[in-house]
Amino acid sequence: MKKTLFLFFFSLVIISCQGQNKKDLSQLQLNETIEIFVDFNDAKTIGVETVEYPYCLLLEIRDGKNYTFDGIDLTGQKVFLQIDSELLKTDSLTKQGGGHIDVESFKDKTALSAILKKYKAINTIYGVRIEMKTGNLKKQLLAILEKKYGKGTKNPNTDNGLYWNVKEGHRFIFFAPDYDRLIVLNNTNLSKTCYWDAMNGSIDFISPLISLNLITNF
Repeated sequence: MKKTLFLFFFSLVIISCQGQNKKDLSQLQLNETIEIFVDFNDAKTIGVETVEYPYCLLLEIRDGKNYTFDGIDLTGQKVFLQIDSELLKTDSLTKQGGGHIDVESFKDKTALSAILKKYKAINTIYGVRIEMKTGNLKKQLLAILEKKYGKGTKNPNTDNGLYWNVKEGHRFIFFAPDYDRLIVLNNTNLSKTCYWDAMNGSIDFISPLISLNLITNF
């Protein structure tokens, strides 16, 4: 009996410790260095994925098992990191539109540094894109966003999309359930008047018809 109880409490401790080791994406400042954020043992790639988002370098983590969003487990969901790249801002192939994928894996800091140098990219992230493959996950994440930031502004380009401009947090948040994505961006160096990606369409932040709600309780 004592052995059974010991094993039970030991398993609880292991589960608790594993949960504490997960990185909470909702707490990111979105200016962290890549090495702080990424586990080099995870299956991941980095490179160009214009369908997901052009004009930046994307680091794709295939399984978000090491991440949560305000306590919501992201196991089984892809996580994408957006990295500023001077090369991709002016890349003619990227600007031509259409699908273009050119990614590679990396296993250590040395390999990562070489890739960043090739793309003239900085070693910090400015955005995170979270896959939402299930209806339950979408409901959970939306409930968290609305509790923290209030009701979002309806995205006129999609059936169920919402977005927030978190003024004091210097970020845009795009909830795009029609395309299985939650996108959080540090907007410090982004346009304050407009935004575009394939999951949200073109959004004009200035137009009074589709202006963003300014949330000040970040």
